[in-house]
Amino acid sequence: MKKNLTKLVSILMVLVMMVGLSGCSNEKNAVLGSWKASMNLAEYLNQGIAQEDATAAEYLSVDSFYLTMVLTFKEDNTYTITLDENSVDAAVEQLKIDIRGGMEKYLVDMMAQMGVVMTIDEIMKASNTTMDKLMDEFFSDEMVEQMVDGASSEGKFKAKSGRIFLSDGLDYEVDPNVYGIYKVDGSTLIILDYVGEDQNFLGMYPLTFTKAG
Repeated sequence: MKKNLTKLVSILMVLVMMVGLSGCSNEKNAVLGSWKASMNLAEYLNQGIAQEDATAAEYLSVDSFYLTMVLTFKEDNTYTITLDENSVDAAVEQLKIDIRGGMEKYLVDMMAQMGVVMTIDEIMKASNTTMDKLMDEFFSDEMVEQMVDGASSEGKFKAKSGRIFLSDGLDYEVDPNVYGIYKVDGSTLIILDYVGEDQNFLGMYPLTFTKAG
């Protein structure tokens, strides 16, 4: 009887372990692949301008600056976060249009404060440039490349019990006290909230991703 009971307990333990592993595996499988989310980063752009030049910020504030984040979970339990370069190019081109009027007024007003009254055309002629060239120099390809590289990250991940854990790099393990609360509904992944220091999603919750491809 005791021998049979021991065997039964052993079988139950194996079953419990299998169910537990199956649950983790199912959660991992549900998030595998690439996901895209459109994020309006206008607030962060405005804050960045204000930190550099509070006066300029009064002229250059924008309401929208949409970039697409690509979040990829891989079979080897690693993840990558990147910005879609096409979305960056499109956002920067739109930004040139959105802030051009404010930039022109800013330059005219700055000259006026120095006691020099000039139109924007006169300022450009005196500077031997044009507004188009000025905007292209300000938003150079190098700046766009730095923006993309600066937003990229990678590390290890774990999905368990409705929580997604992301490490700060491939050399680090996930922190059990730092995680996103998420749910997957078909081709939609939603980060509902985040516990601990959020270095990836900028506190923009709920953040909805759609399956790429």
